[in-house]
Amino acid sequence: MKVYRFMIYRYQLESIIIMLLCVDVTYLNGIFHVLPSVQYYGRCVLLLYLLLNTIHNKKHISRTLKVISLFTLWILVITYIRGGDIIEAFKVFSSPLILCIYADQKRNSTKIYDCLSVWKNTLFVFVLIDFATQIIFPNGMYGDSMYSLNWFLGYKTSRLSFSLPLCVFASIVDMNKRGRLTWRSWICFILSMVTLFYSQATAASVAIAILSILIVLICINRKGVFTERLWEKLLNLKIVLVLYTVLSILVVYAQNSPQIQYILVNILHKDPTLTTRTYIWNLCITSLQKHPFTGLGYLNSLSYQNLTNNVYATSAHNMSLSILISGGFIGLIIYITIIIVAWKSFNKNASIEKKISSIAVIALLIVGMTSSSLVYSTCAFIFYELMEILSINHINKTVIMGNRNSY
Repeated sequence: MKVYRFMIYRYQLESIIIMLLCVDVTYLNGIFHVLPSVQYYGRCVLLLYLLLNTIHNKKHISRTLKVISLFTLWILVITYIRGGDIIEAFKVFSSPLILCIYADQKRNSTKIYDCLSVWKNTLFVFVLIDFATQIIFPNGMYGDSMYSLNWFLGYKTSRLSFSLPLCVFASIVDMNKRGRLTWRSWICFILSMVTLFYSQATAASVAIAILSILIVLICINRKGVFTERLWEKLLNLKIVLVLYTVLSILVVYAQNSPQIQYILVNILHKDPTLTTRTYIWNLCITSLQKHPFTGLGYLNSLSYQNLTNNVYATSAHNMSLSILISGGFIGLIIYITIIIVAWKSFNKNASIEKKISSIAVIALLIVGMTSSSLVYSTCAFIFYELMEILSINHINKTVIMGNRNSY
C-alpha cells in the first residue's frame, strides 16, 4: 500500500507568507484592526531579510528590478520632501517591491514556477471567497460611507488586484508544467470574469476578458501565422506606447470632445463625466501644475479627497495621472523606463510564459485609463519583472536540457 505524505517545502511556506503579508483585504482590515499593522511590520522584516540575503549571496538583480527600485525610491523621496506621509507610502510600495525581489531571487531556478503556483493557489482562495459572498449577499455584503456594493474583496475594481495575477499565474504555471491550458486556468478565467462583471467593474471586466482571449489565442495557436502576426504588432513597444498615450489623452480630455461624448452616451450608455472622473482629472491636472517635474509625492485616499474637494475622489482614477501626481514627469519617465527595460528582453522566439506576462502588462495599462486601482497595488510591478526573469529562466532551462541531451 502506498503512503502519500503531505510535505510543505521551505519555498512554499515562504511564498504563502509573502502573499499573505502583501495582499490587502479591506473587509478583513475592518474586522481585525491590528491586521494592517501586523502585515506592515511583517513586510519590514521580510524586506530586510531579502535585502540582506541578496547582499550576502552577492546576487545580481535584474535590470527591471533596478528601475523599479529607483521608481519606488523617487516616490518616497518626493513624498518626504513634500511633507507627505512617508510611512503610508512605504506601506503601499513595500508589497509590490517584495514580490519582485523574491521572484528575482528565484529567477535562475525552476522554483520560480513553483512560487507562482503557490501564489496562484493563495489568490484563488481569496477570489473564491469573494465569489461565495456575492452569491450569499447579492445586494452587497456590507456598506461603507460611500458605497453599498461591497463584498469580501471590496468595491468594484479593487478585486482586480487579485483576479489579474490569479489568471496570469495560472496560465504561466499551466503552460510551463503541462504545456497547455487546463481546467485550472479556465476556472480562474471564469471565476474572475464573473466576480468582476457582477460587481459592475466595467473596465476591469473588459481587461480580464481581453486578457483571457489573448492568452487562449497564444496558448492554443502558438505557432499559427495569425498568432505570430498578432504578436508582432500587438507586442511592438513603439505601437503599445504610442497607442496608449493617444488613448489616455483622449480619455482624460473626453469632456472636451463632442465625438467622444456621443460615443459615451449613445453607444456605451455611460455617464458623460465617466462617473465624475473627468472632473477629478481636471482637478488633478490643475494641482500638478504646482510641481510638474517632481509631483506631490504619494497621496492616500484622504489626501486626494482634500486635494479635489470631492468625497468620491479617493484616487486620480487614471494610471498616468497617479504617477504624475506622485512623482511628476520625472517619475513618469522612470515608469516608462520600467516598461522599456522589461520589453527589451523580448525577441521573436520569446517563451510563451513571457508573452503571457506581456499580455498582463497590456491589461494593466487598459485598466489604468480609468482606474488607479492597480498602479501601486500588490501586482503593480510583478508582471514587468516576470517579462525579464521568465525569459532568463527559459534560456537557462533550454541550455540545461541541451547539455543533458549531449551526454
